Amino acid sequence: MKLRMFVLAALVVFAGVQARASCDEEDIDTVSSDGEILELLDGSVWRSLDPATSSTWLSAETVLVCNDDVMINKDENGEKVDVVRE
Repeated sequence: MKLRMFVLAALVVFAGVQARASCDEEDIDTVSSDGEILELLDGSVWRSLDPATSSTWLSAETVLVCNDDVMINKDENGEKVDVVRE
């Protein structure tokens, strides 16, 4: 019985983590010269809150946009920046 309750609790916790960690994969179309604006191939435009990091990102690199507030560059060793959708 205790094992069954533990498994049920673990599933509930895992499902909650999965629901909060919603990420979409997309490729970068353009990065502004100062790294502040990132446009993705899907047409979405994002403002980086850490342009010093995102200024080194390149077109065609693959990113994950998670929860509409974090962008993770899969091609730059998982570098991530906080973003705001424009």
